[in-house]
Amino acid sequence: MARCGAWASADVHPMDGVRPGLMFVLLALGAILLLMPAGQARAQVEPEQVLEQEEEGSDSSELAELLADLRARPLDINRATVAELQQLPWITPLLAAKIVAFRRMRGRIQSIEELLEVPEIDEALLETIADYLLVVPPAPALWWGEARLRAAGRLERSRGFNTGAYPGSPLKSYARLKWGVGNHVAGGALLEKDAGEPRVDDYGNYFVSASLPSSSTQVVLGHYQLEAGQGLVLWSPYGHGKGSEPAVAAVRKARGLRPYTSATEYGGLRGAAVETMLGPFAVTALASDLLLDATLDEKGAVTSFYESGYHRTATEQAKRHVLRERLAGGRLAYRDNPLLKAGITWYASEFDRSVDPPDSVRRRFVFRGRHNGVVGIDLGASFGSALFFAEGARSASGGLAAVAGVLVELPRVKVVAHYRHYDKDFYNRHALPFASSTGVANNEQGFYLGAQWRLRPGSRVAFYYDTSKRPWRTYSFPMPTGAEDGLAQLEQRLLRGVVALLRVRCARNSDLMTVTDPLSRDVSVVAQRSRLVARAQVQYDPAKSLSLRGRVEKSYVVMRPVGTSWWLGRRSHGLLLSQEAVARFAQRLQCQFRVVQFDTDDYESRIYAYESDLPGVLTNRLYAGRGSSWYLLVRARVGRAVFLGAKFTSTYYDDRATVGSGLDETEGPLARTLSVQLDLGR
Repeated sequence: MARCGAWASADVHPMDGVRPGLMFVLLALGAILLLMPAGQARAQVEPEQVLEQEEEGSDSSELAELLADLRARPLDINRATVAELQQLPWITPLLAAKIVAFRRMRGRIQSIEELLEVPEIDEALLETIADYLLVVPPAPALWWGEARLRAAGRLERSRGFNTGAYPGSPLKSYARLKWGVGNHVAGGALLEKDAGEPRVDDYGNYFVSASLPSSSTQVVLGHYQLEAGQGLVLWSPYGHGKGSEPAVAAVRKARGLRPYTSATEYGGLRGAAVETMLGPFAVTALASDLLLDATLDEKGAVTSFYESGYHRTATEQAKRHVLRERLAGGRLAYRDNPLLKAGITWYASEFDRSVDPPDSVRRRFVFRGRHNGVVGIDLGASFGSALFFAEGARSASGGLAAVAGVLVELPRVKVVAHYRHYDKDFYNRHALPFASSTGVANNEQGFYLGAQWRLRPGSRVAFYYDTSKRPWRTYSFPMPTGAEDGLAQLEQRLLRGVVALLRVRCARNSDLMTVTDPLSRDVSVVAQRSRLVARAQVQYDPAKSLSLRGRVEKSYVVMRPVGTSWWLGRRSHGLLLSQEAVARFAQRLQCQFRVVQFDTDDYESRIYAYESDLPGVLTNRLYAGRGSSWYLLVRARVGRAVFLGAKFTSTYYDDRATVGSGLDETEGPLARTLSVQLDLGR
């Protein structure tokens, strides 16, 4: 297969995918950058180190919405609590407590730069979190409101629309309204539909919340979520995964009771919840009545839960809201000592249909029946620069789950060690603990060690190592398996405004692969997959308003049947090259442009790359095959409280005549997407 270096002599040039329109964009962007005055506000820092952790496929719209809201309504550094500060993904519970202690000792903070006096905060971290903090907050308003409207769609029509299998419009739409009266009453509503869905309100949620400071009570009606402990009993759809922020990845930072405002369709609860203080204890009571998607058999029993959120075809629509879950629960938490946190969380739930998945061999320990319940105990204790955390839980099936770990945060070093044990018969669809892959909450044992070390100003080393095993077979794999995953990364400031990054990530796990036996038959055999991905990146900031970045990423994968030598394995390679420019103009206009060339042998050698997107949207692109891609993202402030955003993406594949598969397949090698967004009241 041709490599990226051979594209210049290939019959199909990679620039064919971007057409003359890209050349115009390149020339226009270049002229803008040359004419742009230096010394404006710094280029906006994107949370890539955190968002890239989601490449295993978890849904992060909750994180994207959180960061967009915090950027629009930054925290008052002189009033923010430990719980509020640790909402930022880069801030550990220990660091949040040290910031609050620093503020109490010093008095009112006059400048964000004063946080550099906290030994654990360096210039790189401060630049990352500065957009989410304020020193002088705006005057409190009697009431406030904000709205967000977003539409996105493919320019090419897929087979599903051409054949009528998708009866809805090809646009993906999103509308959200939030309002508040002072700081004590708030409400909101959200409507969302995917491309091809016939109903504009295919998914919706709403909430009204009120806080009563005199009695330290909070009430939420409608859709809400409760995050508690380390995620073994109740959690939101979002949780950190493994990535280049290894010291914070394994520690869940519970945000307690809060409205549910995410477009993730399988998360959250619906009903009523109340939290109040009784002496040193916080008491939470909740009740939920939620409709779920599921696949039913001819007798009306549930064979599987359906969590994709798509309701386009008749088959998908038949799964919509066919199952009801009623749930009641609560939490009792000790909060009198800031150095010690402990709590008990529980719930009991009932389904209105019996859950009875087929195939008792591959699904031997899955949940069956109508009733489930989970109870858990969690503990967190801080001693100086160390945080010890643990949680244990038991489900109605008798299955146990437990996590325990320690986080040590010193001025230049962060280290976390985390052990997990989830029984094969532990069942909890509302759990999201740390695991080898996001969403796993049973049939796993593992140990994780991660560390970050600031060698000197402008130099940082990060690494993690995770080993895990599944003692029982999974649905797709017929025997117990083991896996290892590791990352090593070096960030180094070479010159003023120039930062280089080197990263190596290795992973090993088991899978099935198809081979040809001596009788020329295709058979599936147990194989070991070894994967290595290396990245080299340089970022150059020639002005405070301009940032340039180039990246080279290489993947190498070996699949070999168990019991054979490594040189008999099936090898595949992947290569990705990207160039990016970000420019801001007086905080009113931001333009971001990226062009990518990619060349992978197959899907196994795929490469992921995080993309900046519209506020509240997370995009982690998967590149497989051979071709080129580019996108242009523009965000503009056109009034005192009016913001516009647009993103255009174009991808051209050199190695195929169609894009996608099944009903999502489109004719031709080109895939283009346009997204637009309007924000009011921010």
